[in-house]
Amino acid sequence: MRALYGLAMIAMLLVLAVPSGLDSCAISPPVAVFVASQGPAARGEFLRGKVPAVLGSYSQRDLVAAFRVLSGAPLSEAEVAALYPKPEPVYGYPAPAPISEPWIEARQLIPGVQPIAHLEPYKTVSTNGQMVSFLNCQRDAFLTATITQGTLIANWGVADPRISEWMKAQDQVFANCDGTTNTIPPEPTGAMDPLLAAHRRYQIAAAHFYVGRFREASDRFRRIAGEPDSPWHDIAPYLAARALLRAGLVDGDRPAFEQGKEGLQAILKDPALAEWHEASLALLHLWQVRVEPQKRLIELGQTLQQPQAEAAAQDPIDFLYLMDQGEPAQSMADLQESELASWVLAMSRPPKDAGSVSMAWWRKERRPVWLVAALRNANATDLPELVRAARQVPADSPAWESASYYGIAGEIRAGHVEAGRRWADRMLARKLSRSTRNLLLAARLPIARNWNEFLRFAPRQPEADLAEFDGKEVAAWEMPAPTAVPPTLIQDSAQILNAQVPLSLWKDAVRNPIVPASVQLRLAFAGWLRAVMLDRYEDARFFLTRAVELQPSSAAAAKDFLEAHTDAEARFAAVRLVLRAPSVCPSVPDEGLDTTNLAQKHRLLTFGWYRTSCWGPLSMKGDKPAGFLSAEQIAEGQKESARIYGQERWEATLLLRESVAWAETHADDPRVPEALHDAVLAAYYRGKDANTGKYSKRAFDLLDSRYPKSPWTAQTPYWYK
Repeated sequence: MRALYGLAMIAMLLVLAVPSGLDSCAISPPVAVFVASQGPAARGEFLRGKVPAVLGSYSQRDLVAAFRVLSGAPLSEAEVAALYPKPEPVYGYPAPAPISEPWIEARQLIPGVQPIAHLEPYKTVSTNGQMVSFLNCQRDAFLTATITQGTLIANWGVADPRISEWMKAQDQVFANCDGTTNTIPPEPTGAMDPLLAAHRRYQIAAAHFYVGRFREASDRFRRIAGEPDSPWHDIAPYLAARALLRAGLVDGDRPAFEQGKEGLQAILKDPALAEWHEASLALLHLWQVRVEPQKRLIELGQTLQQPQAEAAAQDPIDFLYLMDQGEPAQSMADLQESELASWVLAMSRPPKDAGSVSMAWWRKERRPVWLVAALRNANATDLPELVRAARQVPADSPAWESASYYGIAGEIRAGHVEAGRRWADRMLARKLSRSTRNLLLAARLPIARNWNEFLRFAPRQPEADLAEFDGKEVAAWEMPAPTAVPPTLIQDSAQILNAQVPLSLWKDAVRNPIVPASVQLRLAFAGWLRAVMLDRYEDARFFLTRAVELQPSSAAAAKDFLEAHTDAEARFAAVRLVLRAPSVCPSVPDEGLDTTNLAQKHRLLTFGWYRTSCWGPLSMKGDKPAGFLSAEQIAEGQKESARIYGQERWEATLLLRESVAWAETHADDPRVPEALHDAVLAAYYRGKDANTGKYSKRAFDLLDSRYPKSPWTAQTPYWYK
């Protein structure tokens, strides 16, 4: 007897044989996005003033941009570049060249130098019991060494022994970058060339810095600052202060941190050191970020909320760091001096006083940007005033979609349901961004007055150029996803249909002209199996007939069911169709799954690269009765759903058992060999239980003993537990 058990399968088959639903620990496949929640779907249009409803879940980077656009002060190209720096390389992109590469290539110009393949610039240290890696040797360090080498070669010639001496010491300096060695070049001798000696003193100070002896490095740089003939004389004060700041950052040396700040302030006051004012100010800002975070946050907010002639790339980085990772403000009053910081906080993680403070800003400024924040956080007392203002925002305002969305939500929240309906309907008749449209559809669906309204507001289309992958929303071209799909149903409407809507209304939905054909087809296949599981075969023929009308390619496969003379024949035909199409379930199909096509036989149901199943439990916990259904309709729908979801799933064991039962009583049915073959394979591809192997073996034995010459027998060499 030929048998192949799961434990004996080769590795690849083991991967495929994992039961459905066990892939959840892997990275999920890309999925369509119906509401862009992490930032605007079309950032270019957004920055030009076409703003969708701004959500508090947006990245704070996008909230900064939204503030500027909604304030009527859009970002310049330079500001956009500073706020949205080029992303790091991602999937499939070439990695950038190592920052040490120019130096590695340049040093090869020195005769006799030993080549090196790589210099690791990152160092790992233990800080507060945690291992932290940081860029110890910056790109500028390698660039400076490269330029210095070129200058020395120009002065002395490439073959001069002093070049080799300088190079040897420089290699010792950079040997400390990764923190695995502590190599300090030797002190200059009295006989050493004065210029070479000056460079050596700088190299020794730099080596101490990279080793982590920051105070020693600072002292040495300070002595170099007192050498007027040293080529490092001008930069040395800056490097001395930088070393002290590093001591504070890495070693927690608070006095060094304060001394470093004083050194930077002294540089900024010295006109002779103007060349180093910009770099010193940047370091001073770093000091503020660490020591005076709230003060620096307010300063940055005041800077970023206004157009800037020159955009400092570090400013938005520091602002976002302080907003995201700094200690969050306990109240908006803490940030009153920065309008931008207050607004971003009110939108992203509003504290208790967000409503009152946002309202105060709105009454003071009367600008749409604060109307949006006030609406988002409005209390019942202020809501009427804000809703009236939202209704007055013109359609050409960047705040129109945001104010309208939050205004409609406010009307519904306040119990003004009819006013919310009318406003939402007017908005949905206009041209809107896809995300805003779907937000309004989601708001409109629960207050549908009747069945036709529910059908009108249930279908959604995803954003055309956005996909969610590994928890992040990315441009669809970066990670291809099923974005160019026709309208479909998502969870809010699917749950109502699955749990509360009776089959009589499902029948209406699949022929209702309000419903897009793509949705009708998906409902027709699900409604067909619902009817079969309820033993309502005339209704099942209605649904499958409609599916064939919408998808003529399925006609041949559906023929046996539609022409069945008895319920038993129809049941067997239904089993064969579910074996053929694992995407058929009695639930509204998940929006990420392809629509069933009976013309194509499938073994495995996949979602992207995931193996999956369309069978899942129905949860009715906390489900609010649909307002557009009568009590009788809800009772009927819940009774049907309880019966459907209380049954055994049409997975491997049921499909095998019913195929075997039919084969044992209808041995001459020419369809039996194929049905047994499909059922045996279901034990491999479909969800299974403890009884699956028993029926799999029985189906295999029937096929092998009764139909030895059938091509389906030849295609079934094994049975599966």
